[in-house]
Amino acid sequence: MTGDGSAGDATVAEVTTSPSPRADVDTRWVERHALLAGGRRLGYTEYGADDGHCVLFFHGTPGSRLDARLLHDPACAAGVRLVAVDRPGIGASDLSPGRTYLDWPADVTALLAHLGVEQHSLLGFSSGAPYALVCAVDPAPGLGAVAVVSGNSPVDDPEVRRVLPPDSKVYLLLNERAPWVASAATLAMLAPARIVARRWPRVSGRLYSMLMSPGDRRVISDYSAEYGPETGLAGVVESMRSGMRGVRDDVAIEFADWGFDLADIEIRVEVFHGAEDPLVPLPQAEYVARVVPDARLHVIDDVGHLVLYERAAEIFAALVP
Repeated sequence: MTGDGSAGDATVAEVTTSPSPRADVDTRWVERHALLAGGRRLGYTEYGADDGHCVLFFHGTPGSRLDARLLHDPACAAGVRLVAVDRPGIGASDLSPGRTYLDWPADVTALLAHLGVEQHSLLGFSSGAPYALVCAVDPAPGLGAVAVVSGNSPVDDPEVRRVLPPDSKVYLLLNERAPWVASAATLAMLAPARIVARRWPRVSGRLYSMLMSPGDRRVISDYSAEYGPETGLAGVVESMRSGMRGVRDDVAIEFADWGFDLADIEIRVEVFHGAEDPLVPLPQAEYVARVVPDARLHVIDDVGHLVLYERAAEIFAALVP
């Protein structure tokens, strides 16, 4: 079932162009929509090799399908057709009030049918990790492997709770005891972030860099030099183009009961994590690797949360048959 209670069949809705800082791939960076039963649209953009192995990319929070733009070249080199999907209420996708993780697999199954794809893999980055994992509990036909990169874990484990950043601990407490206060607090934090990212992207980029590890700042410097300093924030700006409710829903779902058990996953899961990640502590990756029966943990030294962009080739290699 989809978030609106309907089945997930999809048809092409429309195709519109989306801006790109790279003229050589302008024709590839296109916003597309799959129209789900019930009229809800699911937005996505394709990168990488047209005829490659299909990998669905699930972005972080706040983020969007545009976060995969920096993966276009490594996806081409790896023979990967990278399909980056916006979650409901984010970027090009319509809002789905009351959604949970359990609604996502039906949307993904509908998207695969729309794309005409069976053999595929999943890549969940940061807060996109649970969306990849839930799809592996009762996998669609043709799912080969899942990669979790800088991924979150359920917060019901005492060790995970102990290592959460202070702001996450506060939000978790609010979400458990006064969800409406947590929701209001999320919107209050997102509003100024949205304005600064849109109007003063260089300032927003510098503030973001201050939160990151030295290894992450190196990654940011490298892709800013090649693509432009605003590129790294494009996904954040796009995530809230129609409002902040989709991002708010993402945060609330992440800090609630996930509704599924990682131990039920039988698909192979590759867990990649930067040793210096300041946003998602390493014990969260260790927890996922410990609980998922067929999981392998790859800890990457000298990089933090942005290990995806540092080790894209290695991550894609783990997903391509």
